[in-house]
Amino acid sequence: MPAKKTHETLASALAAAQGDMSNASKDAKNPHFQSTYATLASLRDAVIPVLAAHGIACVQLTSGDGSSASVTTRFMGYGEQMDLGTLTLPITGGRGNPAHVLGGCITYLRRYSLSAACNVAAEDDDGNSLDGARAAPPRPARMDKAGQARAILAGDIGCENAKDAEAAIRFATDCRLGAADLDTEGDTILTALHSLRADCGGDWTGFLNSAVKAWEAQA
Repeated sequence: MPAKKTHETLASALAAAQGDMSNASKDAKNPHFQSTYATLASLRDAVIPVLAAHGIACVQLTSGDGSSASVTTRFMGYGEQMDLGTLTLPITGGRGNPAHVLGGCITYLRRYSLSAACNVAAEDDDGNSLDGARAAPPRPARMDKAGQARAILAGDIGCENAKDAEAAIRFATDCRLGAADLDTEGDTILTALHSLRADCGGDWTGFLNSAVKAWEAQA
């Protein structure tokens, strides 16, 4: 275990700790999308011992209202407290045991909140963000639920036509809704997309291919 180092302020301690950190290793494989990602355990192994060595305690507070879950990450040390913001994600529309859906949602939020707070990378997109043909289009500052769902379908999932969108939405909603329902059920579709992404480790890689195959198998 690294020897504990002392600093004058929490900010200086955090700056030194971030300089000593390495990115988390991708230690798990997403069974749905066949992609790898760093688990919360891997991320914790990368950052918590370094934070502790610099005298920084980290707590992650969870809350929820039954339809969404939130995580607030907080650093403490040297008589100071630093709140790193709150992340919130819908938990309705998930598949399987509700407790498992909630647990997966909280784990997802803890992982992304902690990696952002420590400024380390927990996963990457294999260079896709540098590919102009696949880069997500800019999104308006204000967008309704249907617009947000369309942005995810086109920009994040990579739907190129109505057939792709139909397959993706049916896959996310257990065939309850389709592309024609976007304008009237945009909120439900957006929630289903968020929930499925949380269930699958936060990675859209391979989603469209899985959705198209599932839809074609039912046709």
